[in-house]
Amino acid sequence: MTRIGFKDNKTNELIDLVKNVLGLLNIVRGVTLSDKKNQEQLLEKIMDLQDKLSQLREQEEN
Repeated sequence: MTRIGFKDNKTNELIDLVKNVLGLLNIVRGVTLSDKKNQEQLLEKIMDLQDKLSQLREQEEN
């Protein structure tokens, strides 16, 4: 992902997370109940975002 130039790594990670969420919204917009491939893609993206959020929470605690 393109860095905007913030020195704070957490800010860059949050920007990446927001970009991922926006990408997820684009996927959701295109998903139909009968389209199995889009459903799988959506599930993978959600799981990736959950992992990233968990990592950010762990870093915040440490």
